Amino acid sequence: MNLSTKQNTSAGLPGFRSLDLLFLLVLFVLVCYYLLGIAKHPSLPAEDAIMILRYAQHLSQGHGIVYNIGDPPVDGATDFLFVIAIACVTKAGLSVEIAARSIIMASHLLTVLLVYAALRKLHNTSPWFALFAGIYLAVGPALAYIAALFGTPFYALFVTLAWCFATRMSQVGETKRSSIGFAFCCLGMTLTRPDGFLLSLGMLLSLLYWQGLPQNRQTLIAFCGVIGGLGGAYFLWHWRYFGYPLPNPYYIKGHGLLHLDGLRVSLGGVKALCGVFLPIYLVALWRRETRRQAVFSLIPVVGFSLIWILISSEMNWWERFQYAVLPIVLLSTPPLLERVWEAWRLPTFTDLKPRRRLLAGGVCVLLACPICWYQRSRYPTTLVPFIGLYRAAQILQPYHAKGYTIAVSEAGLMPFYSEWRSIDLWGLNNSWIAHHGLVSSEYLDRNRPQVILFHAYSTPLFPVDLARGLRGWNRMIAATKAYVRTHRYTLVGAWGWDPREALWIYVADDFPESQEIIQKLHTLDYDPDAHWVNYATRAPGR
Repeated sequence: MNLSTKQNTSAGLPGFRSLDLLFLLVLFVLVCYYLLGIAKHPSLPAEDAIMILRYAQHLSQGHGIVYNIGDPPVDGATDFLFVIAIACVTKAGLSVEIAARSIIMASHLLTVLLVYAALRKLHNTSPWFALFAGIYLAVGPALAYIAALFGTPFYALFVTLAWCFATRMSQVGETKRSSIGFAFCCLGMTLTRPDGFLLSLGMLLSLLYWQGLPQNRQTLIAFCGVIGGLGGAYFLWHWRYFGYPLPNPYYIKGHGLLHLDGLRVSLGGVKALCGVFLPIYLVALWRRETRRQAVFSLIPVVGFSLIWILISSEMNWWERFQYAVLPIVLLSTPPLLERVWEAWRLPTFTDLKPRRRLLAGGVCVLLACPICWYQRSRYPTTLVPFIGLYRAAQILQPYHAKGYTIAVSEAGLMPFYSEWRSIDLWGLNNSWIAHHGLVSSEYLDRNRPQVILFHAYSTPLFPVDLARGLRGWNRMIAATKAYVRTHRYTLVGAWGWDPREALWIYVADDFPESQEIIQKLHTLDYDPDAHWVNYATRAPGR
């Protein structure tokens, strides 16, 4: 079945018909339906997402990009342009949570509509296939990102725009406008996330592979001028402002090593996001007539999938690190399928008799509906991540003006809602810990936190000696436990749903409100709906 509807126009591109306007309206209503549902029942942000809100809030208040007001700047957010956007919208009078959610929602809606429009305008794809691609994107993991307040859809919008420019240039050649547009979209990707620079390089390599250097000289000049000039200026400013060339989390999750777990999770994420389209690529690579076009779109997809060997895979919720490849695949597979169909000399939809046309349409609908339903069922739109942390933060919040400090391994929700000065024990938001490799007793002594909270794979019922032969997270937990054992701290609680894993909270004994806070935290009903219990009260001798 030929998936394109051939139309001739003076520009060589199909014009929109009334059916296109109807389908765009359908996609608009569908996305708004889900977005309104999320807005009516907002969830607490995810840990990594709420760290970004803390930076954006401080920036909007005029304190700079800092984790703690008064401390030196630190790039723990990594999503620089997203932080700037949230801070600007917050200046208009919105709360930082509403500002972030509004930006992410608008980005997702625009991306869905852009994918449909690009398939119709750039590839003359059948409106029905373009509608399927739009629905597949609309009901996918972006809804979970919106619920958790991850800025992934904001990043994906720049990726989609850049690939549209690259696709257009592969069809009709470069122009000054398209070259500059492509370069600035790549700059947006790079400023939003550092990996956006590598993805933009993959797109540039696709263009060079497709047309060669002479036909892309203007594009290469614009790319080097914008990325090398403006992007280079940003890089130098970043180094000077934050003190280090790369975002802080890279030094925690990268260490300059290769991470096979990161590669494995990345490849699994791409398969989960785009696996339904994999047969199209396999057939296109097998056929000589379509191999070159398949390679063109696979260069950025495969390259971007492989770069995640550079960091570990923590916090890769719902394949969010790999989500950027999904719009690329959705914009690339329909024309591939069309060319494969033509190479096999199969009858087009219009060639079929009315009865067979109806049958073919029914088969397509029967295939598309369960695919979209499965896509929607895989991702949540309502989250309740660690509601007990929020309740504990509410207990601590009235004391934030005292200038007290909390040391946490969960450095998002508790610091944000308690408004306390915070030490990120893991180091994502702490340059000293990130570049020394591990929190130390001397460092904690210099800051003397009044409250210490960490997530450990042990409880008072099942204590585990974490000090011998362990790396990474467990080394940080072992160092923190050693500190509280040798200083005056009271174990208030170790909450969890499994006796082998818990969130531990210690409170120092030597500040005026110590006993008051201990008493309030002792009565904390952490999360009865999830059957969390305080294992500290069940330990022997308690």
